[in-house]
Amino acid sequence: MEKMYEKTVNEVIPHIKNGTRAADTWYYLRKILKHYDMEQYSNICERRILHEICIDDRSVDIDLVNGGIILSRLGILKCKDIICEFISENQMNELIELCNLDHESKIAINNFLWVIRNTSVKTLKDKIRNKDDIECAEIYRQEIMARKFFIRMYRFVFKEVKRRYHNILFSIVHFSEFRYLKRSIKQDYESGKLSSIKVPINTDKAELFRNYFERCKAINPASRRKDDSSKYILSGVKYFIRRKRENLSIKSLDQIEQDYKDMKGIINAISDMTPAEFIHVFPVDKEFDGDKYQMKDYFYTQEMLKEFEKDKPIGNKRVVRFLEDYHNIELCHFICNWSSLLSDYSVYCGRNEPFEEYLSDLESRCGTGVA
Repeated sequence: MEKMYEKTVNEVIPHIKNGTRAADTWYYLRKILKHYDMEQYSNICERRILHEICIDDRSVDIDLVNGGIILSRLGILKCKDIICEFISENQMNELIELCNLDHESKIAINNFLWVIRNTSVKTLKDKIRNKDDIECAEIYRQEIMARKFFIRMYRFVFKEVKRRYHNILFSIVHFSEFRYLKRSIKQDYESGKLSSIKVPINTDKAELFRNYFERCKAINPASRRKDDSSKYILSGVKYFIRRKRENLSIKSLDQIEQDYKDMKGIINAISDMTPAEFIHVFPVDKEFDGDKYQMKDYFYTQEMLKEFEKDKPIGNKRVVRFLEDYHNIELCHFICNWSSLLSDYSVYCGRNEPFEEYLSDLESRCGTGVA
């Protein structure tokens, strides 16, 4: 037990000092195959992945320095069918289970860091003084120290320098490797070898919408044009309804909070649109038999739209009601995800106010109490 505590402290304290999070582990494909005595097929397996799987910085990547393909947990799931041709199904299931356990341990560390970072200095000092949790006293002290102005300034400057000059320093350190790589690519290009290479195209719609949404989100809201805002809303809604839910035993507080900020940003952008503009982005579904089945349909939405002025913004106070009454299957999924997220944000992150506001608004519209 003492060893487990010591290991946890040793993992958590560096992240507190540096203001970082525990990152997911990347695995070398060659080492995975070597573990299962299939190292001799590493080149074949790597070539299959390069020809069939799209390389990105989130799941599948190439280590240019040490050579070889590296995979994250998501990358192993993406390349599962290819890897299964070299190892047995039981070995593959064992590998996925180990990756999931490692991922969940990282989530647990990040959740612990999230809780500490969202606890006031006064509360942390009280915990140390009252000896409520003696085992974590050192962690609390390090967190209090990390919040001091000079420490935060040093961390900020260090991160900025690293961000600006990391690529330059990396190129200098590995200059000889990059020179060899450049020469090899030039020779292959001149000999015509590169012309026959087909680059795989990413067909994962959720991933494509996520990438586009991130690009749109990077634009400052104050400087967004109407066209940018429409793309931001459209890509965000389509990403959140297509994203796969992972069946893990623990939820990430960082992910819940980030999802809340992203979805709230989308809803705020919708509130700034007029109903006339919104209809061009998400047309009303052409279903006309809602009265028969006591459901929303095209006519119900048209009646609801009469309550809003076509050329005036929808507004923050009525935007959720607008989305709930609007008949569009994608928006229906999106608003269901939003209400589920508000519940998670309340239960796991302890942020009760957004969910209580949502329930209060629902109660006022229904005219009955909400349990």
